[in-house]
Amino acid sequence: MAFHPGEHPQLERFVAAMHGEGFAPGEVLPVHHPGCYGCGPDNPVGLRLEARAAEADAVEATYLFDERFEGGPGVVHGGATAALIDDLFGRLLIRIVVLAVTAELSLAYLRPVHVHEPCELRAELVGRGGRDERDLMVRAWLTQGGQRKVRAEGRFRVIDLDRLTNRYARPD
Repeated sequence: MAFHPGEHPQLERFVAAMHGEGFAPGEVLPVHHPGCYGCGPDNPVGLRLEARAAEADAVEATYLFDERFEGGPGVVHGGATAALIDDLFGRLLIRIVVLAVTAELSLAYLRPVHVHEPCELRAELVGRGGRDERDLMVRAWLTQGGQRKVRAEGRFRVIDLDRLTNRYARPD
């Protein structure tokens, strides 16, 4: 089994960031991979979230849920909101140039999130360490019309590239 970087057209940008280029504030961040449910442009049923670098340890995005994501009438399903925020956290990891996976995700639904109303999202790194020195602690908010509707916190476990590529490798 082997990992084929050529399969990921935005991988070169991430590798350049790993070698010191970083991401400029306002720059659109690379997707995890083209088929990613959260951000991949090739996933026909995915969210296709586009996130931008903010300051050094933060990302921002705007998203518009349509009726495909409706739970109750006119309201976004909580699971869709959770998936969106989990992917936003994943883009934060790209921003800070760290390979990590979700270990814990907690959301507080403060008010209903409505379909067809733009969502403003922001995620930031809170700290390193938690249960383990490999942990990253993150938080995010989703607002609509200036009202904070969702607050989220997460713990992500840093992994090495060999583990990532071996786990997701495909037979040649």
